[in-house]
Amino acid sequence: FIKKHYSLFSVLFLNNTSKYRGKDMAESKQETVDFAYAIDCTGSMGGYITQVRQDIGSIVSKMQQQYPEFKLRLGCVAYRDWCDNEKRLESLNFVESVSSFKQYVEQLQADGGGDEAEDVLGGLRHAVKSLSWNSKLRVLFHICDAPPHNKMYHDTSSDDYPSGHSSDPSNYHEVVLREMKHKNIHLCVAKLNDSVSKMISVFKNYGKSIELTIEERSINNASELLSAVQQTLHLEVKGTQSAVVQVTKQLNEFKIEASELVTATMKKMDDISADV
Repeated sequence: FIKKHYSLFSVLFLNNTSKYRGKDMAESKQETVDFAYAIDCTGSMGGYITQVRQDIGSIVSKMQQQYPEFKLRLGCVAYRDWCDNEKRLESLNFVESVSSFKQYVEQLQADGGGDEAEDVLGGLRHAVKSLSWNSKLRVLFHICDAPPHNKMYHDTSSDDYPSGHSSDPSNYHEVVLREMKHKNIHLCVAKLNDSVSKMISVFKNYGKSIELTIEERSINNASELLSAVQQTLHLEVKGTQSAVVQVTKQLNEFKIEASELVTATMKKMDDISADV
């Protein structure tokens, strides 16, 4: 009786531990990666908008070649400034079609903006809240050549809202970065000039306090965007692969230890049965 029921326990125990191997990983379906751009689409950014449209095919193709087990979902947020009214914030929710993404970016116009500072944080928050982030791996690539409103993010004199817009929350960056942390979104900022240096420093300092890494990539011209995006995606996907391998190894070791425990316990129960 004891041996029979303990044998049943061993089967159930080992079957349950197999669940933690993610069905042996090799059998898992293709994983998606949520990749979105947040782009300053004011008057100075025409070349970068065009470059995004031109690059996206190469980005998807290289991902398919290097990491066939991953598939990109593509999204985009275009932001400008408060003076641009209904064009202040625009977005394309995630799609898997490269042609659909290109069509959206192609219709974006580099215009508006008013003063030097823009509604950067409004754009980033729109990306966090309006896009349907569903994949386990999530990357937001921010292309900007101007800082947010509020002197805490810059030293320029061209800011119509030097204390922030009236609708901006206090310490706006903290609100946005906490939301990114909550949704596990990796932020990479493409720094096009030094006007955004203070902003990036503020972001990074707060990011450290909430264990959110802010990646920075200096871009001298639009032609460097492709390489920057590919490097960011490579590091994110490669890091995920390494973590999965490590976890799988640990779970396999756990299964072996569990099997040895069951075997030893069953032997002990055999000895007890024999004595009885």
